[in-house]
Amino acid sequence: MKKYYVLFFILLINLFNSQTELVRWTKNDLAPASVSNVSALPISSAGGVGISPTTWDQSFFMISGLSNSSNIDTNKYIQFTIAPANSYKITLQSLKLRYRNQSGNSKFEIRYSTNSDFSSPQTLYTAAVTDSNWHDLSQSNFVNNTVASGKTLYIRLYVYETYNNFHIAYTPQGGVGTGPNITGTVAADMPTAPVANNDSYSVAKNNDGELNILANDVSSSAFTTVAITQQPVNGTVTVNGTSGVTYKPTVGFTGTDTFKYTVSNSVGVSNTATVSLNVVNNVAASLVRWNNTDNSASIYNTKVTSGNITSPLAISAGDYWENSVNYKMYQIAGWPSTTTVDKTKYLQFTVSPKNGYKLSLSDFNFLVRMGGNSSKIRIDYALNSAFTNSANILPETTLGSNWTNISLNNFPAPIATDGQILYLRVYVYNTYNEFQIKFHPNNNVGPAFNGIVEYSSTAPLAYDDTVTTSVNNEININALSNDDYSNQVTSVSITQPSHGVTVLNADNTINYMPAKDYSGADAFSYNITNKYGVSNYAVVTLNVVANNSSPLIRWENNDYSGTAFQNFIDPAKMTSSGITLSTDTWSTPVYIASNLETGSSVNPSKYVQFILDNKSTTKTIEPKTLSFTGSGAVSYQIRYSKAADFSTDVKTLSEGIFNAGETVYNFNFENAYKLNAGEKLYVRLYLFNSYSHFVMQYYSGATGPQIDGLFYNSIFLSTDTIWQNAAQPHWSNGLPTAEKHAILDTKYDTSANGNFISKNLTVNTGASITIKQGGYITVNGQIINNAGTDKFLIENNANLLQYGSGQNVGNITIQKTAVIPKMGYNYWSSPVAGQNLYQFSDGYNQAAGTGTGTPWNRFYVYNEANDYFVTTLANDITLTATSAFQAARGYAIRGKNSFPDKITSASTPSLFEFKGVPQNGDFSFLLKWSNAAHGYNLIGNPYPSNLSFDDLYAANSKKIFGVAYCWTNNDDRILNQQSSNYQGNNYAIYNGTGGTSATYFGYNNRKPNGYISVGQGFIVQARPAGKNQPLIFNDNMRFAENANFYNKGEANKAQKDRFWLEFKSPTNVNNEILIGYMPAATNGYDSDFDTELLAVGTDSFWSILDSKKLGIQARETPLLSEDFVKLGIKASLAGEYAINITDKEGIFDAGQNVYLKDTYLNKVVSLKDGAYVFNTSAGQYDDRFQIIYKNQETLATDNAVKKGVQIYKDLQNFIISSPENLDMVSVYDALGRLIYENKSSKKEILINKNNLPEGLYIIKAKSGNTVTTKKVLK
Repeated sequence: MKKYYVLFFILLINLFNSQTELVRWTKNDLAPASVSNVSALPISSAGGVGISPTTWDQSFFMISGLSNSSNIDTNKYIQFTIAPANSYKITLQSLKLRYRNQSGNSKFEIRYSTNSDFSSPQTLYTAAVTDSNWHDLSQSNFVNNTVASGKTLYIRLYVYETYNNFHIAYTPQGGVGTGPNITGTVAADMPTAPVANNDSYSVAKNNDGELNILANDVSSSAFTTVAITQQPVNGTVTVNGTSGVTYKPTVGFTGTDTFKYTVSNSVGVSNTATVSLNVVNNVAASLVRWNNTDNSASIYNTKVTSGNITSPLAISAGDYWENSVNYKMYQIAGWPSTTTVDKTKYLQFTVSPKNGYKLSLSDFNFLVRMGGNSSKIRIDYALNSAFTNSANILPETTLGSNWTNISLNNFPAPIATDGQILYLRVYVYNTYNEFQIKFHPNNNVGPAFNGIVEYSSTAPLAYDDTVTTSVNNEININALSNDDYSNQVTSVSITQPSHGVTVLNADNTINYMPAKDYSGADAFSYNITNKYGVSNYAVVTLNVVANNSSPLIRWENNDYSGTAFQNFIDPAKMTSSGITLSTDTWSTPVYIASNLETGSSVNPSKYVQFILDNKSTTKTIEPKTLSFTGSGAVSYQIRYSKAADFSTDVKTLSEGIFNAGETVYNFNFENAYKLNAGEKLYVRLYLFNSYSHFVMQYYSGATGPQIDGLFYNSIFLSTDTIWQNAAQPHWSNGLPTAEKHAILDTKYDTSANGNFISKNLTVNTGASITIKQGGYITVNGQIINNAGTDKFLIENNANLLQYGSGQNVGNITIQKTAVIPKMGYNYWSSPVAGQNLYQFSDGYNQAAGTGTGTPWNRFYVYNEANDYFVTTLANDITLTATSAFQAARGYAIRGKNSFPDKITSASTPSLFEFKGVPQNGDFSFLLKWSNAAHGYNLIGNPYPSNLSFDDLYAANSKKIFGVAYCWTNNDDRILNQQSSNYQGNNYAIYNGTGGTSATYFGYNNRKPNGYISVGQGFIVQARPAGKNQPLIFNDNMRFAENANFYNKGEANKAQKDRFWLEFKSPTNVNNEILIGYMPAATNGYDSDFDTELLAVGTDSFWSILDSKKLGIQARETPLLSEDFVKLGIKASLAGEYAINITDKEGIFDAGQNVYLKDTYLNKVVSLKDGAYVFNTSAGQYDDRFQIIYKNQETLATDNAVKKGVQIYKDLQNFIISSPENLDMVSVYDALGRLIYENKSSKKEILINKNNLPEGLYIIKAKSGNTVTTKKVLK
């Protein structure tokens, strides 16, 4: 019995799986007839396509309303629909039908999809039908021939490129015979895991590929997930649900690639399928075309967007028949009849790349004509809806009544990026007719943008350019206009040409200025950096041609306005006084001057006036000719002047009688007559001795009264002077000045030729400049060195001053000499940009061997937090082989291995060289402050000239103390500078009182004078308020006088009341201190005038104030004879020592006695008479010596009562009062500058403090022998 059941089941399976006709459409009502477990819908249509049963020679479905386009209109179709019953599946075998054209030709295509929105369709059949015979079709090439349970198959038939109907045969009323039908099998759909099939695709370079990898995969139920099991090597794949994936190739990649995936359904996971990819070069193709009657765009690339054609004028779509084809045309009327563009009337097209993409256009093209007589047409584009900064792409062109193809292909690449919209406007004018554009609905005829779209995130590409300018004329070159940089620029680097100068403008155009009078070829190169990378270098080839006379302005418009041929010339109108001006059209348009002066001489109040207005700030114009075509026998005189009222400098251009007939006139201006920047030239045509009129022809773009002439940069007129040779005349245009540029064409040496001041300074190829020791050059603008790094040399102790924010071009060399032992250090700071740190001192990697220079690990920066010298500061700086000096930062660098172990007075100074672009302008250094015990920062002079520390402090007094410390190698027993435990005195000190040398031997006494030399690093201490604040440097702090940091510059010697004491040891080790009497000082500790020693060495010397050991001490003025200063000494060994005065200024140089009191020996000696020599044991002594100012015999107790003078303030005033008359009241600011003085001998003086800025002030009052000093705050 079981055998029969098995046999019956096998028969059922075979019955279901046998190939059979599943559905046929043969009924007049379009309904289908289908087998069991298969459902189908009546034939449907869309897009205006009609289908109706018809019987002629036989029965057929007549299909009408078809597309005449040569491309498929996917909105026009008929559709067959079939689906399996639930839990069943269909295996497709074939689609069969019989078809013909009603007449003529046609094309048709059959597509199918199982998606309800007909997405990702497959093509089953394509054919061209060239006759009206019946043809039988049987197609069985379904890519995926399974329609699973729950799925529906949609088959669409597209017929196009025809003006006739299309027939599909059938047997009426469901009879057996012909009719569209589908064969295959229907069977139970047993749930199984999907089957994934391999795929292959082509993807354009730098474009995402949207891939429907599931289209040929088989599943008995809906797909649930897609998994990428192996990513491609040259790109990435992103899964888009179950609708497909996106493949994103690596930027710039072309070639083959693969990835693998699996797909899942409710049952399980498929096998692994491989997708093969071919990434090909992106080729220009149609992106968007306007070919629809509603003015909308047909978009062919999913990476762009577009909109309708727009216009302030009315746009209509009319029929246009050609060769029996209705092409249609857009029709736009209402254009201006004027001969010039009216920019309020236009036709506009737009296109935009989507975010993440950039658009490069190969062309915009369309077929156009006028509906009558000719017109003018011009086309511009812009990247904003306001249409500002527009560019012209089709200059004025004449358009006639014949169809004309206009193709525009000179767009910059890319034209738009990341959603930028390109607006293209067509202007039509000088016409009364309509403008017509041919298009064909859903066809490839119509206005179109063609090009490529690709990722915007690609490295820039720079392309070569060729530019022409004339002799002595600069030009701004938009070199980037044809480059591909995704409209994003981080920087542009430019090289210098051989015969001129290039400067990068703020808008990334490049200004090229040819050398004076140069004519010929020149070139420079540039590259572009943006966030995606760095471009290649492109070459800009320059042709500098002869500067010939050319049109400057022409009066050619109906409104009398001029047409300026250069953007620096104002298009001023032609005007008249006392004469009537009008326009008319004879053979050409004409200006008519009537109501002329009838008298026989010029009437100064009756004239026609032309104005040449030089709006430029940099150009000089030489007008050469005034010309026009005129007629009318009238007397005339032509005058010109720069004065609007013709009150001065009036010249006669020409006079005489004009011809009655039409004549071309040319009048020559005075030779070399110049119109400088900002000047206007007024030209008046006086017409007289006539009752008639005078006529001048004009026509827009062709003719009219015109002034021709030359123009060139004013820099070549009078603001340049060229150093030609050492013989007279040295300079071509006199000595350079602060307003006159200096150009060096040959060798210049300051020792032989002198110092100079100039505006800009240019050193041309083949020239050189040497600023010798003690010499200087001052530049108030830009420095350009085209001669080479070694051809611009600043020797040791020479200065290059510069003011302004000019961007310097070209490297120079700055020399510094120093005497440093091998193990000694120097503090350096670079005056140029770009100097490599290690190369400066012949650095070598000590880990890889040895060298003659400084090992890498002996280049240091300063760590404020612990006073150590280090090679790395966290979150700040790490020194490496590629490190360059940072502006305003100081560096400690050890001597070279080739230097001597010890230095003496006979040691030869070593030469160091900075090479780079000279620094100028503002700089800053971020100060550090950890606590009151620290705050020391190593900074440096950032300029190639000396720096005033007083001015640096004045600008930063709230951030730093007024003390500078500079390391020396005077005491070569100290071989390191490290840490707060430093035990030497190798620091020279400078503050508001003056400067003292570091410990020195007899040959090396150098006091700082407040001027910091080129290349010098030094230490300052930040105040708490200076923490993380910028220390500011600017050009106003720069000086060129004798200003070596260690040399006392006599020309700048400050006349202060002060003297220097020296403590000399038996081994000739010398220490120096300074005592001064300063108006702004008190007898207490003043941080800006008193300075403690950084450390006490083995032999050391100091003055004492409370518990402080001072290298510099300031006392209040005036000096009282009872004043005294305690001294302290430290002796390293027993022996003979000496204290003496080494230098003195002010009252001390004028005879004031200085006595040294030795309390151990009860002696007082006058240091004016010489050094005091004494013996001592080794040790430290704080109680032995004092400085006093009157001999011991006259010393007495000071009984002056100071409390009688009182200094206080109320809401408005500072008040100074005394029981006795006040002899003098003085007020100083925090820098010690006297700002107020009163000697009125009153008992009370009021000073209005509201007239003073906020800050600290010192008030000093003297009454009799009593002097009272007090600090007050406003």
